[in-house]
Amino acid sequence: MRIKTHRNAGGERHTSVVSLVSGKGGVGKTSICLAVGRVLAHFGYSVLLVDFDLATHGMTYFFTENIKKVYVGIEELSLQDKGRGEDASIVGIEDRFDVVPSKTNFSSGVAQVDEDKATSILQGLIAAKSSTYDYILIDCQAGVTKTVQGAVRLSDKVIVVAEADPVSTWAVKLLEYEIGKLLPAETFGLINKLFWEDEAAYNAIKDFLRIMKYLPPLPFDREVIRSFLRKLIPADINNPSAFVLAIVASLEDLFPEMHDKIKDYLQSRSDKQITEAEERLQALDDEEKSLRTQLTELRVEDKMQGERFIRRTFTLGGAMVFSVLAMLILLYMGFLERSIFIPIIITVVATAIFASIQLYLAQRRRRTEMSLHLEERTEQISNRIAEIRREKEKYKTLVMK
Repeated sequence: MRIKTHRNAGGERHTSVVSLVSGKGGVGKTSICLAVGRVLAHFGYSVLLVDFDLATHGMTYFFTENIKKVYVGIEELSLQDKGRGEDASIVGIEDRFDVVPSKTNFSSGVAQVDEDKATSILQGLIAAKSSTYDYILIDCQAGVTKTVQGAVRLSDKVIVVAEADPVSTWAVKLLEYEIGKLLPAETFGLINKLFWEDEAAYNAIKDFLRIMKYLPPLPFDREVIRSFLRKLIPADINNPSAFVLAIVASLEDLFPEMHDKIKDYLQSRSDKQITEAEERLQALDDEEKSLRTQLTELRVEDKMQGERFIRRTFTLGGAMVFSVLAMLILLYMGFLERSIFIPIIITVVATAIFASIQLYLAQRRRRTEMSLHLEERTEQISNRIAEIRREKEKYKTLVMK
């Protein structure tokens, strides 16, 4: 069963069912599903997100505060003899933006879910809600399971999410081997967390995995990770990041019917964002150059301080050695025995040695203090440069778009 996507001349609604799958976990599939749902709702479409990851329940965790005890998730329904998809609880999150949780009773422990029954429930849910929502997005479990296969069969479009690394690439290749025949014609690859300098790796992946078309890649954005950790949907549509703009750009290929809306949005937002990004990137480049110059100067100063300390140490050491040798020579030649100034000479020599030692210790303390100051300042500059480089990643990706 595949639910076709179109609207007839009378404007009757037909739901587009899209599954998001991945060869391995941790590629950002759930964050992307949430962001796509938020963007679609912003453009005026009604969206239902379905957490069909019955192993980790990742999307459901985002909305635990919205889930009431009386709600029923897909897992609970699959454990009931007469559980039906139309009985799944719909959790309202925002206007035109709802979620079906995978599980609502987390105190029940780990359940042995009948995956065939769960798929049947998903099918019933889609059939019951196909006249209510424009888009149903299914967040599947990572890897290949019966529930993933079932979701793919029920979808008219599939997004395969991966990262630009060998492990993720081979995981997608394995997914292709195992369920390639089930994938619909409209199957799209989506590379997430792409660094601006990884274009060569991205092209290599596309050459390696030719089974599908590719949506524009999504940039690595630390704000997405921070949002995920705070249980926030990473899609501020009014103040879009490079990640959000890339999400919007991908929707144009995924849903051609949105072409005009996306074109207007990108023209109004991306030009301004790119201009601001270029200005910010230039400012960051200038700041980094200035800090690197300061870092070089500090290292030169530290080297000069070390050389001065060594010279002064040799000078003081030489003075002490000369004083001791002079006194020994005078004693050897008998001059000090006949001199009435013996106590005075000994006192002067002893005072000179003591003063040299004190001066050496003072120089050593000063050298230590200077070194600590330079190390602290060097660490501060190095940390700021690291922050700048992280911030530049985001802006470079945006400018690259």
